[in-house]
Formats: sequence, C-alpha cells, structure tokens
Amino acid sequence: MQEKFKKIVQQIVEEGYQISPEALEYLSSLNDVQLNVCLDRILSAAKREGVFVITLPFVKEVLKVEEKKKIDVEKIPARLEIVSSPSTQIELRITSDILVSYFREKYRKLKRILEVRHTYQNIKEVIERGRIGEDVKIIGMILEKRENDDIKFVVEDETGILNIRIPRQNSHLFEEAKRYLPDQVIYIEGKLVEKQLIEVKSLDLPDILPAHKPKGTKTDICVAFMSDLHIGHPNFQAESFEGFLDWLKNDGRKKIKYLLIAGDLINNPKEEENYDVLYNYLKKVPTSIEVVIIPGDADATLPILPQPPITRNIEKITKMDNVKVLGNPALVKIHNISVLLFHGLGTEKLMEKINLKTPIDLAKFLLKSRHLCPGYGTIPLIPHSGDLLTISNIPDIFHLGHFHLVFHDQYNGVHIISSGAWIPSNEKNSNKLPCQVPIMNLKNFEVKILTFVK
Repeated sequence: MQEKFKKIVQQIVEEGYQISPEALEYLSSLNDVQLNVCLDRILSAAKREGVFVITLPFVKEVLKVEEKKKIDVEKIPARLEIVSSPSTQIELRITSDILVSYFREKYRKLKRILEVRHTYQNIKEVIERGRIGEDVKIIGMILEKRENDDIKFVVEDETGILNIRIPRQNSHLFEEAKRYLPDQVIYIEGKLVEKQLIEVKSLDLPDILPAHKPKGTKTDICVAFMSDLHIGHPNFQAESFEGFLDWLKNDGRKKIKYLLIAGDLINNPKEEENYDVLYNYLKKVPTSIEVVIIPGDADATLPILPQPPITRNIEKITKMDNVKVLGNPALVKIHNISVLLFHGLGTEKLMEKINLKTPIDLAKFLLKSRHLCPGYGTIPLIPHSGDLLTISNIPDIFHLGHFHLVFHDQYNGVHIISSGAWIPSNEKNSNKLPCQVPIMNLKNFEVKILTFVK
C-alpha cells in the first residue's frame, strides 16, 4: 500500500499539484488499471479548472463516483403478490368426467408451452395423410409405456392415438425415454415406418429455455428460506430455532424482507396444538418481515396434491398482518421476482421410480417436465379443475422442502433452493445438517447459508 501511496503522490507532485489525505486514501483503494485511467482524468480536469489541491469531493466529481447509500430494509414496503394457491375447497370426488377434464387441461397447458418452439401435426393428420418413410412431428401425452428390446409409447392428442418406438440402438435417446412417465406431454419427431407407428429421432419435454434470466432488485433485499420445522418432534431443535429468531430481531431485520416456509411446520397432523407454538414463534418475527407459509405432509391438512392451506387451529396465525397462509404449491411474486414454493410431498417415490439420485436431479426433472406431478399415480394427487401443478409461469426461484437437505443450484436461469430441517437426521453418515437457513440477496441472487446450531 505504501508503494501505491508513493506512486500517486509522486505523479501528482510532478505535475505541480497537491493531494488531500482523503483523496489519496480513496485513489489507493483502486486497482492499478483503474488508478492509471483515473489519475489521467483527474490531472486533466485539474489543469482545465485551475485546481491546485486535489480533494476527495473533486475526485468524486471528476469520476462521478457516488457513495453507497445504506438502505434501511425495514422501511422498504413489502411487495408480495399471490399468483396462485390451492383453494381450501378441494373436491375429493373422482369421476370419469373429472379425470378427463384434468388430463385434458394438463395436456392443453403443456402443449401450449411446446408449440411456441415447435411446428407439429395432429395425430389424425399423420394417420390420414402421412406417407410411409415421411418425417412427422407431433405433440402428445403418453398413454402407455412398454420396455422390452425397445421402448414403446402409446401417445394421444385430442384427435387420435399413435404408437411410438425408441430403438435401443439410439442409446442417448433410449436412456432419456426410460425416465418418461405415462401422462407426460412430449414433443416427438421421427419417421412414419408404419401407418400408425413412428420411429423416434428426437424427443423434447416442455422444459425451460436457457434464455430465461431473472432480473434482480435494484437494492439489497434478502429472503430467508425455511421448511421442515417439525414442531412437536422429540428432537425439534427449539434452542437453535430461538437463536434464529434472535438473529432476525437484531442483525437479520436489517437484511431480511421475506421469510418463506415450505411446509412440515408441525410433526404430526393430529397434534394441531403445536400451531399455537408456531404462533408464539411467529410473534417474535419483526413485523417488517413478510412471512409466507405453505403446508407439507406432516401438517393438519389433506396429504395430497394440490394441498389446501392449513385451516385447523391456525386462526391466530391467519390474523397476523405480516403472515400469509397458502396451499401447496404456491406461486408468489416478491418485488416482481417469482417464487414457486413446493413441499415435495411423496416425491421420493418418484425419484426411486425413475432412478434419480438426488433432490437436485428431481427439481431439474420437474422443471424440465414443467409439472410437479409429471406422471399420475407417482405422487399422491387428486384430479382437480385447472391443474394447479403445471408450471405455466417460469419461476425465478424454485423453493423445495421435504428432503431435509440444504442446497442451492440453477437450471436454465431458475434458482433452485432446498431448505433443510430443524430436527437431526437419523441417517448414518448423512450430509443433512439441521438448523441451516439459506439467505438469498434478490439484487444479485447470491446465497449464503447460515447455521444456528446451539
């Protein structure tokens, strides 16, 4: 640093000027490339304006340097918009009409995503007008799947049914197709080898294009992500959770504007009294922080997707001005940044079925499929009007609970956040550390993971 001081002073004095200690301190903080450019500009301006002592205000005026103003996050108004959330009135009847309506809506929503980037024919056109050996393109829902030497799909659209064959020789495509499930909607490109049989050349899921780039906030506003409190569990880390709340009341309130909790608030749906414990915890959260809560499979609501909001013994929480109680999944916008909250109810069975190794792989598969239950029957689901499980709007942040594992990853511009648990893992050699909270800065999407183990 002393050598840089000497270099700056020497150049200033040689040109016949003096420099104030504050200006010298500021210029010495620049890297060498910045310093050389800045000194030239400053000396030219001093000569032009007849300045003999180079002061810090003069340097800043020349370089147009603005001091960073500290933003008081507590005084920034919350900007929270609820885009979608399941109703408390989930219809539990399953009739043929309800099933047909659900699958039709799912197909239409996912088809709209695919047809933006693909031209295609409907199945009726292919059957009636297609010639053997001709290349064809369709968008269909997988009706049946069989795997022998080849993988064969029966796919349908609103006009008819076709058979699809993925040959084992095409190893990359074959391995990809092994993960596809009945009821997924896919784009198929191939050759018509028989009147009602396509041999596949390429497949595409609705997916998210790499061009998706979330736009951050102009100021530093942070979000804390949490899930799987399991209040009432014998090993609930109450002291550590109190430590997190103490941090929120002190240093945290200067940074955190939102606290998003993705389910499993209590440990047993039959122990609703533990929502009173949660209420007492939430009262300790500064009112400047907006809290969003969704349920998980351990909460006192239906253990199916889409999950209605919690309604039992939670009245005091719903009356809190800074708390929103939503269903699972829920899509919200905070400062115009979209966040999809999802407690991954039953998704470990889906991982096992399609041989995914980690929750990161699962999150990416769901985003590629643009659906939170890609295959009917793989996750507890009730057919419902409107299909709330399709990811029609691309989220900027995908917040996942359920796995008691903390991680941050990205997929084609979507930030994937998994929040951990507040109970210890009983798995041997587990990397599932409890009492960790991912904190994301919405300005640059950087994530820090804070640990509150007592």
